[in-house]
Amino acid sequence: MTSPRFLAVSGLLLLGSMVPLVFSTSLAGHTVDADPSAMTNQMCPVMPDETAEDSWTTVYRGRLVRFCCNNCIDRFRRNPEKFLSELPQFAEPDNGSANPGGFQFDPVKLRLLALFLGALAVCAAGWYFNGRRKASGKANLLPPLLIQVIVAAALAAVIHLMLTSQHLRLEMIKQRAVGDIHHATYFDFGVPPIPHRPDVAPALSATYYRGNDERSPVLHNGGNYQTAIFDLNLEHADGSPVRPGDRLSGQTLFLRFTIHKGKNAPLRMYDNKIMDKIYLTKSYDPLMGWDEPIEDQTQIRSVDPGQIWECRFPLNIVAPDGASDFEPTEVTRQQLSRIQGISEEVAGWFVAYRDAGYPIASADDLRQAGITGDPAQILAASLHQSNHDGVVYVCEAFFYQGRQMGARMHYGIKYNIRVENGIIQDDSEIWMGALSRSQKAAKGAIPDWQWLSSEPLPELPAPQNISDELLGIDDYDW
Repeated sequence: MTSPRFLAVSGLLLLGSMVPLVFSTSLAGHTVDADPSAMTNQMCPVMPDETAEDSWTTVYRGRLVRFCCNNCIDRFRRNPEKFLSELPQFAEPDNGSANPGGFQFDPVKLRLLALFLGALAVCAAGWYFNGRRKASGKANLLPPLLIQVIVAAALAAVIHLMLTSQHLRLEMIKQRAVGDIHHATYFDFGVPPIPHRPDVAPALSATYYRGNDERSPVLHNGGNYQTAIFDLNLEHADGSPVRPGDRLSGQTLFLRFTIHKGKNAPLRMYDNKIMDKIYLTKSYDPLMGWDEPIEDQTQIRSVDPGQIWECRFPLNIVAPDGASDFEPTEVTRQQLSRIQGISEEVAGWFVAYRDAGYPIASADDLRQAGITGDPAQILAASLHQSNHDGVVYVCEAFFYQGRQMGARMHYGIKYNIRVENGIIQDDSEIWMGALSRSQKAAKGAIPDWQWLSSEPLPELPAPQNISDELLGIDDYDW
């Protein structure tokens, strides 16, 4: 027959091993959204009766804000604080939240760890007190078992607090990274960031001159001098230059981006540790590279050590297979769905939109029908009238403990390739503009043409002895 003492001892042993599990479960259950910027407003903050759209956005204090039109974006930027009450992403957090840091960790691992340590504490304490009991001849197990329960629960609490502290610290670092790295990029240029267009004629190759965004009377010419030269060239897959009048082939076009070190520019600006972090991508995620690899990341490479670097970036502009095999006003859904990259659903949308009498002459018309992305470009090319446009960002990667935590978008390279009847048109173009400014310079303090110009800038007459602070190297050292 089982004795009451045995049942009591067994129950306390079970309780001792389960308390840390229950404790960690209750703690692990208190989590909030891992990405505070993921919650965005559904209504425009400036005109609360209007629905906000993904095509009109900006970033304020590290969080995405959506609007109904571009005019509302301008009004918001002039006085953001006025509209914060209309934005749920800036609402005060619930005071009952046990984890205001916003990091959702794996509760299963925490529970298992607490259970293991609790059981280990029970076994260790049981072994110790059993030896004491035999030595003293006493059989009262209640005090040592209570001690075991307390120790196990304390261990679970300590583990949870340590993990939570680490996660909170990481979240703070991530928020600082967004603010420091991007500074005013999203605020000045929107989401996605679009650079200001320079006053240049349309062309498929161009040269730009990078200035210096630091100003000081101790610098040559007050800081207005040339530090780099950038060459942009659009190329066919075989490396030959793309010219208006060329036929778009079944192979993608490439953007060749070349960096030339400016005459007498400080060598520290072109240190290998800096240049190895420069790459091209179409991504504009504030923390790009943190959660997953950047799919189209293309590194620059040295072609003349210390002097010239270049990168060849695929634009995925290609004539689709079967694109010229139909008449838009007569094509059937089945015929459309046989074109590479066009699903039956998209083909159905196209035919229904056309049969309803709506225009289908361009990519803009297709977007009105709800057809976007690659299908829209393929269909537009099939209509022999397509605009292939986008932005490629010149980025400098930043790292935290060996892991990429975002990248500063120095420049945006804008391309707009127009194709009619399979031929690249004369008004096709590529150009670039700056997307960042020094944290020490107010907006507009340095004219665009002094920072990135289509005309040569003053050269440094001789090598300069310039500190890291004056070079701006310490701006993003965190």
